[in-house]
Amino acid sequence: MTEEISKDMKEYWFPLMRREEIAEDTMAFRFDASGTDFTFKAGQHADFTLADPIYTDAEGSTRTFSLASSPHIRDSFIVATRMRDTAFKRTLREIPIGTELRVKGPMGSFAFPQKPDRQVAFLAGGIGITPFRSMVEWATHEKLPNKITLFYGNRTQALAAFLPDFEGWAKENGNFTLIPAVDVPGPGWRYETGRVDGTMIKKFMPDASRPIWYTAGPPAMVEAMRAVLEEIGVDPENVRSEEFGGY
Repeated sequence: MTEEISKDMKEYWFPLMRREEIAEDTMAFRFDASGTDFTFKAGQHADFTLADPIYTDAEGSTRTFSLASSPHIRDSFIVATRMRDTAFKRTLREIPIGTELRVKGPMGSFAFPQKPDRQVAFLAGGIGITPFRSMVEWATHEKLPNKITLFYGNRTQALAAFLPDFEGWAKENGNFTLIPAVDVPGPGWRYETGRVDGTMIKKFMPDASRPIWYTAGPPAMVEAMRAVLEEIGVDPENVRSEEFGGY
């Protein structure tokens, strides 16, 4: 992830409020930030540490997660992750509600552009959707004039975390266009089929050189998307990227 650190980065202790399965092998966790001065920009992330983990392994007790909710919600925030079989993830699944995690942040420069006339396009793969959930929810709440297009790729619909949220914002926000795609469509799938590639991008965005592009997902996906964007005429200077490894 982006390593730039906010000047206001602090350490906090936030209790776990709620956890829920939001997609196949994917869980969201909501933390209580009420009564604190914790603020962040849409798209930033933070480090989360388990103080007394139930399980331990060589990967340690700290992980970096994008803040997946909008910064306008001041009393709580959410993060989400694929639930691999690691000590950290098993502990996160089992700890009692109310358990506090140490949170250090916010950090990162993967944030929404400040210019209201700037067109924006997002390329998300898998759990790389989390920073874009924050950005789209925030842009919708703030009624920003920026035109936003989200290409959201997954292997199957069952893996598409937060898809209902984005569908709701697409109805509410006339400046937001949602383009989900899956490799293996199931019954009733009404969006795109296949990988997000140059052909699909040009279908919905003939002049792909105009927006500022953001891409997030597994490292191989991010590398491939940067190459695709360059092939269809996007200046690399107009591409922001964030990699989500196997944490």
